[in-house]
Amino acid sequence: MRVLIVGLLLVGFSHLRGIGQERIHHRKFKKQMSTLYSSGVKHARIYDFNVSKFKHYSSEMAIIVDTGAINLYSHNRPQSKINMVNSISTIPINYDIVVYVVQKKGTSDYYGIYNIKQFKKYFLPMIKDQEKLIEEILSIRKIDWLKNLAFFVSEYNSKIRNSRIRNYLIRN
Repeated sequence: MRVLIVGLLLVGFSHLRGIGQERIHHRKFKKQMSTLYSSGVKHARIYDFNVSKFKHYSSEMAIIVDTGAINLYSHNRPQSKINMVNSISTIPINYDIVVYVVQKKGTSDYYGIYNIKQFKKYFLPMIKDQEKLIEEILSIRKIDWLKNLAFFVSEYNSKIRNSRIRNYLIRN
């Protein structure tokens, strides 16, 4: 039922009649909603992040890619452009720009990683305690850093998870 209501809200209905015929305004409902499942994909609401130098979101839904010591989200931003076929006709082209957004567990700061500068400024300091992983990242071409961000976050989270398990077993 919840996924159906969210799906209808995303289509553009301004309000729905809920149980007891009460009006539920979509803005209030959107603010209360923090996570949802849709077609087996988990989404979460993320706050105050940039997806480019010029585009900032105060609140938006994103796909959860990985969770752990660093949470990784994928934000799809719809884009469109017009392709000129000849002087008479044009073809509109719609596509999504995918931007990864990272968040260190325990903080409320979200950082959009949309270029190498952002990668160096926000992601590398997050993983400073894993020197081997940083060496591995610095050894590959910079252009591949963004392509492999999901892998790097997954590696970092698994190393942190394994070290916590190891420390727990040593203590007990």
